[in-house]
Amino acid sequence: MVSKSKSNYAMADIEGLKLKHQGSNRYLSEQELQEVIEYLKSKKKYPKSDSKL
Repeated sequence: MVSKSKSNYAMADIEGLKLKHQGSNRYLSEQELQEVIEYLKSKKKYPKSDSKL
């Protein structure tokens, strides 16, 4: 990873270090996203999760 970044910098200066990832499409529509946000705002507490991220 470091050596690849180092060679990109050597070949293309600072432009070689910029991320090339352009993101991805949303899974939710704008309306679905707003519904989720409103639902989460209405919750007083969130349950604790046992999963480790």
